[in-house]
Amino acid sequence: MRRRTRRRKVMVVAALAALALGALGSGCLWKRGDHTLGSFCAAAVGGEEHCVGENLGPGNAWSKAEKDGSLPIEMWATWPGDKTLDDVVARTHRLDQWFGHLDEAIEYVRDDARNAESLRATLSGKLASLLDEATDRQRALLAQTPVDAARAPRRGSPRTARPRRRRRRRTRRSRSRRRGRTAKASTAWSRRCSRRPARRAARRTSSRRR
Repeated sequence: MRRRTRRRKVMVVAALAALALGALGSGCLWKRGDHTLGSFCAAAVGGEEHCVGENLGPGNAWSKAEKDGSLPIEMWATWPGDKTLDDVVARTHRLDQWFGHLDEAIEYVRDDARNAESLRATLSGKLASLLDEATDRQRALLAQTPVDAARAPRRGSPRTARPRRRRRRRTRRSRSRRRGRTAKASTAWSRRCSRRPARRAARRTSSRRR
């Protein structure tokens, strides 16, 4: 009986050890940083920069920077390491993703850490310089590819289509002139019509006299 109980204990311990090793190998007991979508970074006064994957959140970077130095702690967010600034600025979804990480970092300092000096350092530090750099690069890319909306062809219309002639706006003077022309034409026509029966009567009388 004692041997059986010992064997059971050994088997249970071995099973627990195997489960623990499997959990450690797959990263279940602690969360690994994933930098594929970006990173959260923090730096305290007198300390080094600490960057973690965006899946760990800004609090992890804050706690590492807090252990390394003193307040205030500056925070910011970076784009993925395998992407350049041009890739981030040129794609709307990547730019929105980076803006979301920046907002998350600011919200953590403001709502969770609640440190005014750190919030001031965050807004005026590396975060602001990254935004300025992205703005300048975006303006440069837009200047390289200008869009001429006036020359762009419309949908369904050929590129070599002739421009439509602009219709002249009718002013009061043009209307009055046209009315005068029509009045003159009507009076001339009425005069011609009135002269026709007189001419016919004169012809008849001349023929009778003959």
